[in-house]
Amino acid sequence: MTRFFGVMLVLVAVVAAGFYFALRGLSDSDSTRTVEDTRVLLDGTPTTCGELLGAPCSVALQTTYNRIAPRLDGFVRGADLGPWAATLDSDETAALVVEACSLIGQPGQTQLEFVDLARVRHPEAGSPELFPFWNRAREGLCPPPA
Repeated sequence: MTRFFGVMLVLVAVVAAGFYFALRGLSDSDSTRTVEDTRVLLDGTPTTCGELLGAPCSVALQTTYNRIAPRLDGFVRGADLGPWAATLDSDETAALVVEACSLIGQPGQTQLEFVDLARVRHPEAGSPELFPFWNRAREGLCPPPA
C-alpha cells in the first residue's frame, strides 16, 4: 500500500513538473522573443520603431513596423488623413499609422480600440480626427488579414 502511494506521489510530481515547464516555456517564448528593429527613412531620417514611438516596441508592434516600414514614408506623405493630421509632424503621423496597422492585424480590434490607444498620446483627438488614420491605413497600407 505504501509502495502504491509512493508511486502515485512520484507520478503526480512528474506530471506537475511537466505542466510547470510547459507553461513556463509558453510564457517565456513571447517575453524573450526578439524581432529585428528595422531602420528605415522617415522624412529623410533613419528611424526605428522604438525611436518613432519613443519606447521599445512590443514584438507585435515591431513586426508590424518591419512589414510596413518600407512604404510608411510614402504613405504618410501621400495619404489624405484629414485636417487634424496636417497639424502633426510626420513622425507623429507615422506613429499613429503604425499603431493603427498593428491593431488592424489583430482579430477583433476595431477603430474604437485605436481611438483609445491614440488618445493616450493625443488626448485632444477624437473619432473624427482619428478615423482617417484607421480607414486609410486599412485601405492602403495594411489591409486586414483575409
